[in-house]
Amino acid sequence: MRQYQNEVFPAHYVVYLVLIIGCCSFEYLSGGLVHNGMQALRKQVISRFDHVHKHYSSKAFQAKLLAALEASNNDLSLENHRLRQYIMDLESLKQENKQLKASIGHAHPDQHNIIARLERVYNYPSARLLYVRTPDHKAKPGMLVINNRGMLIGRVRAVTGQTAQVLLAQDKRSAIPVVVGKSKSSAIAVGVGAEIELIHIPIDAQVRKGDQVKVPSTTKEGLKYYAFGEVESVQATPDKTFLIAKIKHRDTLKDIEWLVLI
Repeated sequence: MRQYQNEVFPAHYVVYLVLIIGCCSFEYLSGGLVHNGMQALRKQVISRFDHVHKHYSSKAFQAKLLAALEASNNDLSLENHRLRQYIMDLESLKQENKQLKASIGHAHPDQHNIIARLERVYNYPSARLLYVRTPDHKAKPGMLVINNRGMLIGRVRAVTGQTAQVLLAQDKRSAIPVVVGKSKSSAIAVGVGAEIELIHIPIDAQVRKGDQVKVPSTTKEGLKYYAFGEVESVQATPDKTFLIAKIKHRDTLKDIEWLVLI
């Protein structure tokens, strides 16, 4: 004979069923209150979305956004220009520092050296001058002027306060005693405008093309020689009593910022 067993539903199933029946009864008795509320919420969300969409797609808002972007772009361009200028200034300071170190390296510790900064250049056929800024009452007329490559380029001609006037070696008024070659034959370097010539070289001096020309300067340790140029050509005077030479003395003012006065 077939036997039946009583089936027992889990308790949480019963709770779920009661809740569902309760919700349905409430919705029915309230005339669809929950459904209507959901529909109203949906319409409100759609309305808000449409409002936001119309606001951000309006021409006025787009114009304001474009103006804001242009202003931001202008600010970025200005900042970029400032950064570029800053980098250029740093590079200029780097080069200036390099030249200053080179100039200081050519100064002699046993002499009265002055580091001067170039202010103006007058490089004309009638006058070839430099104006340099020096400490007060430090420079004196007659001081040698050395560039950042250690080459002598002229002498101090006059001093006014912090400004010294330098007569370049190419100037027609310039005459500087020099020595030539390994034998250190004496000569006078005179300016002839754009070039420099050596005069009063003894006729028997062994001076040849390529010989180095230097300017002697007295120190506590003896004579010190500063580079001045290189012999380019040599010939005798018409009366055969002296030799005359032309020297290479070019690009002495290239990239000049600092000078040494000795």
